[in-house]
Amino acid sequence: MKILVILLFATLFTATNIFAQSSTKDWTISTYPGMTGEIKVISTDIKISKGSYNRVEIRFETNIPERIPEYEVLETSNGFSIKQKENVLTSQTRNILEKFFITVPDYYNLNITSVSGDLQITDIEGMKKITTASADVEIINSNGSTKVSTASGDVDIENSNGGKEINTASGDIFVRSSSGDLKINSASGDISLGNAEGKVKANTASGDILIITSSAIKEINANSYSGSISVSLSNVQGISLKATTVSGELSLDESFNIRTNNQRISKTVSGIAGNGEVTVVCSNVSGDITITR
Repeated sequence: MKILVILLFATLFTATNIFAQSSTKDWTISTYPGMTGEIKVISTDIKISKGSYNRVEIRFETNIPERIPEYEVLETSNGFSIKQKENVLTSQTRNILEKFFITVPDYYNLNITSVSGDLQITDIEGMKKITTASADVEIINSNGSTKVSTASGDVDIENSNGGKEINTASGDIFVRSSSGDLKINSASGDISLGNAEGKVKANTASGDILIITSSAIKEINANSYSGSISVSLSNVQGISLKATTVSGELSLDESFNIRTNNQRISKTVSGIAGNGEVTVVCSNVSGDITITR
């Protein structure tokens, strides 16, 4: 019992000590809509939201005040830049708690590189290019073309219109209520698309693919090696379908009135239902394919 009390006290003391040293630094940079923010950090979390029309407001919070000089914040000819210097590792790395809070005009381009710091973007239009190793990425109510590349971080995009390209090795991908063409590639992460519109291309090796369409869907191309593929087409008037799996199961809603051809080495379904306005192509090797209304 005494050991437990000592451990709890030590944990509480450590947490209290971390936050007791917290410090902030603020920057204000003149800017205009349509300019670009260049951000390159290692483990710092970042939150970006809509702010003033003609300036960028940046607040940096850290529990280790001595680390503030490790970040270089500059006004550039095209916007602003934040760069974390390379020599940032210290003996206190495990206890570092750091975050940037940034507001920009509602139309602003962002080019962000992060190793492990999580990223959230809210209510920002403009081009977004994001590269991470293990950081999670969340984009909400933010229109404009978006390209995200990550090794193991999850990507979550909601109510954000414009073309999107997302590449991940093992992170999961969620896109909901977002118009524009989608191009998604994953090695082992799952892909979930809700109210998908435009043209959708989703590829994964072992992750599962779930696509729920809206009435504005135009084309679906889903491919997997061993993950399952599920497509819900409840909001479309007709499809032009081709689906094949080698050793998995193929299930098609009977209301489409398209016959499945079970061959000795594969299962295939091909045909047109209704007006055939939506092209659906699904290919799998050992995973299942399910297509429903």
